[in-house]
Order: sequence, then structure tokens, then C-alpha cells
Amino acid sequence: MNLKPHVAMTRFLSLTLAVAIASVAGAQQPIPPASPTIGASGGFGAGIVAPIGALAETHAAGYVLTGLVDFSAAEQPFSFRGEVILQHFDRKRNAPAGTESMNMLSLGLSLLARTPKGASSGYLIGGIGVYRATDNGTKPGINVGAGLEVPLTFFIGIADARIHWAMTEGRPLLTIPITLGARF
Repeated sequence: MNLKPHVAMTRFLSLTLAVAIASVAGAQQPIPPASPTIGASGGFGAGIVAPIGALAETHAAGYVLTGLVDFSAAEQPFSFRGEVILQHFDRKRNAPAGTESMNMLSLGLSLLARTPKGASSGYLIGGIGVYRATDNGTKPGINVGAGLEVPLTFFIGIADARIHWAMTEGRPLLTIPITLGARF
């Protein structure tokens, strides 16, 4: 069957919408609260990341991939989150000769402060980490931001925006990732 790309995409989106409506309509179980229960929950995320400061002079916006483990106690508004985050930036066309694309890998621990119990939960997040950026070595850094968790049928949807500050020998590396993800 040889379909034009826009016809195939329309059929795919229609089928996806129909399955989503059927799963929501047929769901009889209660929707879980957005805050985690006792113990650990894992998840992942992806999104876009904007360089700011010195990094923005030579590198363009890129992508971010993240894996997380959330640790909490039931009925508590706070939890700890361990994360592995990869940020990638392509070099700008007008960057000086010898400038390469850059990857920044970080391993960190953050504290989340959630809003009181409800169907969805806003949160503030802040933490420390170890950042390894291409040609900048391994350095300490911090991050702060805000996000939203929304319970869905089989998982909890996550959306957050943060600023990461990785210390270097010269000017710090500053980035703003905007991530969408899921926690199970």
C-alpha cells in the first residue's frame, strides 16, 4: 500500500487519538496521585535545551535526554530525585575555527518540593551535580527550576524547566533545558 506522507500521518494521528480516547473512556481504575508512593519510581524525559551566556556565543540550541529515579515517603510533599542528564549542542556556523559540537553529561541529586495533594502537582526542584562537558573536564554545578506532574492512565507525565550552572575554569556553562517525560 503506497500512501502519500500526509495521508499516512493523518491516519496515524486519527488512530492514536482513537486509542487514547478509548483508553480514557474505558479506564475504571482511579487515577493515581501525582506524588510518588513509598519507595522509588523511575522515569525518563527528553526535550530542548538552550545555551545561555558564553556557551550561546558558539553553540546553538540542542536536545536533552534524562533518566531519573525518584525516592519518597507516602504523604510527604518532598522527595529526592537522582538523575543522569545528557545535553547536546551543535556548533554555530559562525563559531571560531576549531569549535566542535559539545555534549554535557551530568549526574546529580535534587530535592523536589511539591504542592499539597491533588490530581496534579506543581513542584520546585533544586540540586547539585557533577557535570562533564566536552573540552571542559568534570566540574561541580547546581540546578534550580519548576515543573508539573500530571497523572495519566498508565504513568505520571512530567514537564519542567530548569537552569543548570556548571562551573568551569573560565565563565560558567549555563543552560536552560525544557523537558517532557514520564514517571512510572
